[in-house]
Amino acid sequence: MQMISEKVIDQVVDRFAANPDDLSNVYKELAAEQPAIISMLYSTDLKTLTEEETDLLFFIVAIIYESIKKEKGLPEQVEPERLEKMDDANWTNMMAAGKGNFRDRITPFFEDFEQEDLLAFAEDALLDDDDQVVSGIGREAIFVTVKTVIDVLN
Repeated sequence: MQMISEKVIDQVVDRFAANPDDLSNVYKELAAEQPAIISMLYSTDLKTLTEEETDLLFFIVAIIYESIKKEKGLPEQVEPERLEKMDDANWTNMMAAGKGNFRDRITPFFEDFEQEDLLAFAEDALLDDDDQVVSGIGREAIFVTVKTVIDVLN
């Protein structure tokens, strides 16, 4: 397996910053190529996210999708059952992490994980900064969803 580097992720982010239409095109491609992933992003489980959190989730997923596509190619269309199984496993791991701050709870996800840079990108995007505020519940939901997308596309 091939690890997606921070350099590749940064190139994709820079491309989207320079050409916002490219981001819109990736959303369309993702919807056409991976309908199960898009369905999950619109699922009732994620309806509790604010509009800003939903936008952030879609942005992170687009970066991950495009980074994987650029570096190693994409798998066949992801089956909804596989996606659900991975999502359940990731939620089980999140719940097993117990109480603590966000970083402490997600540390186990990084252990022996091949796509550590992709996961670190998601983590960094979810940390509070002056421009955005992500709720604790939103942060966990986005992180688990993003981890699931990485798992099924990798």
